[in-house]
Amino acid sequence: MKRFAFGVLAVLLQSNSTFGYEIVTHEQLSREAVDTSVLADSAFQSQLGLKPPRDPSQTFPNSKPSDGPRTILELVQDGSKYEDNGTRARAHFFNPLNGQALFNTFGFIPSPDWTLEDNGDISGQNDSFKDTRQFFFEALTSPSETERKAKWGRTFQGLVPCLASSLAVKS
Repeated sequence: MKRFAFGVLAVLLQSNSTFGYEIVTHEQLSREAVDTSVLADSAFQSQLGLKPPRDPSQTFPNSKPSDGPRTILELVQDGSKYEDNGTRARAHFFNPLNGQALFNTFGFIPSPDWTLEDNGDISGQNDSFKDTRQFFFEALTSPSETERKAKWGRTFQGLVPCLASSLAVKS
């Protein structure tokens, strides 16, 4: 127990330069991902009736109304920020050797299960791959423009968790 406590203390006392998973870092990584993804392709944008991700003349509602309407890029970055904030980050870690969450002793959900949500609904998970696919479908098919815009916003916010699903190893 003393070794564990000493290890935790040693980690906490290290400089900030060791914290590569800060929210700001993930927002920057999200920006780079958007800039190099299909979202930046004008042919793709045209097929879906979208404008470039940074274009301020096309905004969509954010899932947090207090944040106001956001560009595609801002929504993707918001999704990254929201996923890293608070207790949601608990589902980011996965041990591929045993298929469990890295911190399984605390009852955490393995990241592939959290991200994909393919084994049933998970309480508090509203931006899984399953959810984001549904948002995308509704963005394309909802009868009202207001509904379509809201679903586009949720689609772009959900892209970061969906990217994680493509990186997660599911056994």
